[in-house]
Amino acid sequence: MTTNEHHEWLKKRDWPTVEGAMVHPERNLDLLVRKYKERDEDRRLPHHWMAAKAQTHTHVLAYVGVESIYYNYEALTTRDNKGETPLDVARRSEACAEIIGLLSLTPEEARSLDWKGMRRLYAPVAYWEIEIIHGSDHDRMQTATSSSMSTMTSWCVKCSNTAILLFFERLLAVAR
Repeated sequence: MTTNEHHEWLKKRDWPTVEGAMVHPERNLDLLVRKYKERDEDRRLPHHWMAAKAQTHTHVLAYVGVESIYYNYEALTTRDNKGETPLDVARRSEACAEIIGLLSLTPEEARSLDWKGMRRLYAPVAYWEIEIIHGSDHDRMQTATSSSMSTMTSWCVKCSNTAILLFFERLLAVAR
């Protein structure tokens, strides 16, 4: 059992780096799925580390949480060496309510919500960013990817923080 870079980034609360790896247009989805099933020396999944370090809610953290569950639904009930699930770790370490809520799902509930439903409920900023900026093209590619879980070389270049800022500027301009 070895620690992969996602374990390390999550331990450091480096949500933007994790998100960048998750949304990179040349990412290998099969490899990401394997990384989110890898356990470290304490038999912890990356989900356990996210739960341990999620005291302060951010939109990027919420998105990382949804993506990590999408990569491994069974992580919601996986126990580490101490017999703790990610939800147990989140409660003990007083994680933010949004992550506790997300980790409270059963694998069956998460599957029934699917990626888009979890994103809408637990990462609404990412949901609306993708809906408004990328529209239905993104969902078609995500659906195709979720059924095959194969390498996705590009669906579009994921919005960077600059694009998110531009999105909110446009939204404010419309509101004025």
